[in-house]
Amino acid sequence: METVFFALDDAEQLFAHHQPTPVTSVDLLGQGRQALIDANLRLGLALAEDEIDYLQDAFTKLGRNPNDIELYMFAQANSEHCRHKIFNADWVIDGEQQPKSLFKMIKNHLRNHARLRSLCL
Repeated sequence: METVFFALDDAEQLFAHHQPTPVTSVDLLGQGRQALIDANLRLGLALAEDEIDYLQDAFTKLGRNPNDIELYMFAQANSEHCRHKIFNADWVIDGEQQPKSLFKMIKNHLRNHARLRSLCL
């Protein structure tokens, strides 16, 4: 989310105190997978299909519904920002499996070009 303030005084809104919202439950046990899909969109969690599958399986085995806090925590802990899923992924280019992930390619480049290392740290 991005917020634009046109006057410095408007930035005080960033520090406003609000009443906490109550914890809400997502009715996975009653509504099935669609409840997680709807929560994903409503809460802006950006969960992938396999993550929704995982949550459905985990909470079904637990025999209870997840709450919004648990879903937020899962989404944050497993986000691209935290896990670097794309940069650590396996790559296939023109049908050929690549030996290094993007992270390994970057590290390899820095290892081979020591003078650039100080610019990246």
